[in-house]
Amino acid sequence: MTTKVIYSNQPNTSLKINRSQVKKLITKILELSKTELPCASSVAVNFVNASTISSINKTYVGHMGTTDVISFDYRDDLEDEGDIAIELFIYPYKAYEESLKRINAYFAQELTLYIVHGILHMSGYDDIEKKDRIKMRKRESYIMKNLKSEFVLSEIFIFNEL
Repeated sequence: MTTKVIYSNQPNTSLKINRSQVKKLITKILELSKTELPCASSVAVNFVNASTISSINKTYVGHMGTTDVISFDYRDDLEDEGDIAIELFIYPYKAYEESLKRINAYFAQELTLYIVHGILHMSGYDDIEKKDRIKMRKRESYIMKNLKSEFVLSEIFIFNEL
C-alpha cells in the first residue's frame, strides 16, 4: 500500500509533534485498522484549535461546541492519484482535558486514541449502538496495545499548555 500521510498543526493548539514519527504512527494505525485505501491516495490529519473544530462540528455534524475528532471519507470521490481519501480533524486540547480526568492515561495516548477512533470510523466501525460501541472499543484497545509496544507515544505528541 502506497499511502501518503499529510498532517497539519494549526496555530494555538499547544501541540508539538515529532515529525519523523507521526507519519510512521499514522501509517501503522492504517495497517492495524485494516483501512482500505485506493492506491497512492493520501490521508490527512489536521490538528486544529477550538474555533475550527466547533465550526466543523456545527457545519458537518450538526452539533454545537467542540469534540475530539471528526472524520471525512472522500474515497468515493477520488479523481487523481495522491488525492486525499480520508481526512481527520482532531482537537488536541480535548485530549489534554480528557487525559487529566482518566487514571493511567496521558495526553499522547489520548490523542493517539483519537486518531485510531477516527480511522476506525472510516473502516466501518460505529459507536452509536451499544453492541457496535463495544466492538469498536475492543478494536481500539487492540490497536493501542500494538502501538504502545512499537512507539513511545509521549515522544511523538507533546502538549505545552499555554
